[in-house]
Amino acid sequence: MLNRLTRLARSLGHRAKGLVRDRAGGSMVLVGFATVPIVAFVGLSGDSAIGYLVKSRLGQAVDAAGLAAARETDEVARDAALDMYFDANFPENYMGSTVDGPYLTPSDDDFQLTIEATAVVPTNFMRIVGIDTMTVAARTVIERARSGMELVLVMDNTGSMCCDSDPNSKINAMKSAAQNLINILFGNNDSIENFWVGVVPYTSMVNIGDETLNRHLWLSDYHPSEYNPSDWKGCVEAREYPLDTTDDPYTVATWTPALYANHFDNYWDDQDEVLIGHMRDELGYTDGTTLPAGIASLGDFITDYLEFKLNPQSWHKFYTTDQPWQQAARLVLGYSSNATLPSTTTLRTYLASYLTPHSYGTTLPTGDTLRDLLMEAWFRRSYDGRNNNQDWRLPIIRDDYDDFNEGTGPNLGCGPPITPLTDNRNTIVAAISEMRAWHRGGTTSNLGLVWGWRVLSPRWQGLWGGDPGLPNDYFDPSQPTDDSNQPIDKVVIILTDGNNQVYDHKGNGPLSSDYTAYGRLGDGRVRQNGTGSPITSSSGARNELDRRMGEICAAMRDDGIKIITITFQQNDSATQALFSACASPRDPDDPTGDRLYYDSPTNEDLQADFEEIASELSRLRIAE
Repeated sequence: MLNRLTRLARSLGHRAKGLVRDRAGGSMVLVGFATVPIVAFVGLSGDSAIGYLVKSRLGQAVDAAGLAAARETDEVARDAALDMYFDANFPENYMGSTVDGPYLTPSDDDFQLTIEATAVVPTNFMRIVGIDTMTVAARTVIERARSGMELVLVMDNTGSMCCDSDPNSKINAMKSAAQNLINILFGNNDSIENFWVGVVPYTSMVNIGDETLNRHLWLSDYHPSEYNPSDWKGCVEAREYPLDTTDDPYTVATWTPALYANHFDNYWDDQDEVLIGHMRDELGYTDGTTLPAGIASLGDFITDYLEFKLNPQSWHKFYTTDQPWQQAARLVLGYSSNATLPSTTTLRTYLASYLTPHSYGTTLPTGDTLRDLLMEAWFRRSYDGRNNNQDWRLPIIRDDYDDFNEGTGPNLGCGPPITPLTDNRNTIVAAISEMRAWHRGGTTSNLGLVWGWRVLSPRWQGLWGGDPGLPNDYFDPSQPTDDSNQPIDKVVIILTDGNNQVYDHKGNGPLSSDYTAYGRLGDGRVRQNGTGSPITSSSGARNELDRRMGEICAAMRDDGIKIITITFQQNDSATQALFSACASPRDPDDPTGDRLYYDSPTNEDLQADFEEIASELSRLRIAE
């Protein structure tokens, strides 16, 4: 078509010039002059067609580049995406054009990006009348949709995500990716109208918040004195099935506070029980923290323990003549078997020196008995390899996240609390930053997810504190949109790096496991199909928790909640299948199609997946 127009224009031009030279008749001169505008008209049509093609292609390139750039939060990455997508959609020298741009201008709130570009196109026909080029322009405005959303991040905070001190750890990769998602969704804003975010960290239990938030009002059988010298941190046990799979609020059924009781795998309470439990464990007695049958006193039991730890042939004669505390002193201080111990006062001085600089300096606290000091020194040297490297007194409370599997106390394994829905960006940033890898107990993604549901459920409206209107009611698209029926999307993102499991750290834990939100495995609280026979195997417990999680997923989707699932550095096919089946369909009109499930085998994959999710949730659109 272009070639034909060019040939036609040239032919008419040649004829026009001939007619001008022809002096045979005046009428022919008039025809010649009339041919010039005809040629210009034909040229205009041809060049306009070329200009239209360039402008159309330029507009497509600007739209594609704008959408790609809007998905990036980092300015350098944004500009790189802008150029890359523009160049891919508008080839260099397209139709002989020269491009100026693209140029990107963000709005003050970073919710709109304006992208502009121009192209100078050489003409083919209009040169005859002195027009050598045409300039076409394209402009687009990319805007993030501002319809309402409640978003809850349900994040695995179990020990396998360890460790916070490692910048490349899974816990830090998850926090970085989640923070990036918040940056994308909030833009440069501290808050956005009709946009709220909550955070639900989970381990083998969930922390609902402590007494400062009046969460003790949600409990039954709560006795603060049981946690002394600590305080209840906020974790709760699961309610009995099926209430552990529903969004029923505490006004329907309360929770029992989580209390990791003192036992030989969690010494923290009475110092005699601590010592007895330690010795029972090493001597192979049945689990417990009381004196075994047939042993009359703690002193006798210490004698038995020393006989076990030392050579009975060379030490036996001293057991019958010395006091147990003297024997313990020899063991702790490294005295020979026949050495005469100094006086009690001098022995206390030796112990003070031995314990420096861990606790006491050079002067022992008033009131400490020799027995107390010996017990502490003994534990420093012998218990679980803690040779002179811990700073603790009995009772032993060590429940910070960096105590790892060697932590102790009534709140052992209890992570940070739920952050209910808020529109305050700084609050969410702080909640993400607070997440840590908490050890012991196992993983219960089913409980993390159901608490995510409770954070979103209108049945909890006004119960979390803060805004009494949160969570919002579910949107009913069949009814008119008004103050009581707003198009508020409800979204949960749940991530795990492990399988649902009831964990047993020591391998011979009392009642066959650590303590979890379902108690210990031997308590029989995890039952087949919810109400059947008690499950006593870890594999059976996993299958049942997986089944319950499937129930929760289905109920949440039925309520219209969008579930996005992520398995992170997780190679277990059963868990991958569970999380894939839990996720919502990408296309609501195609329930059997692709699902909102992401498998992230590396830290880099997780970052990219969170960015894709953020893009999906931001719902970028071309506003102009």
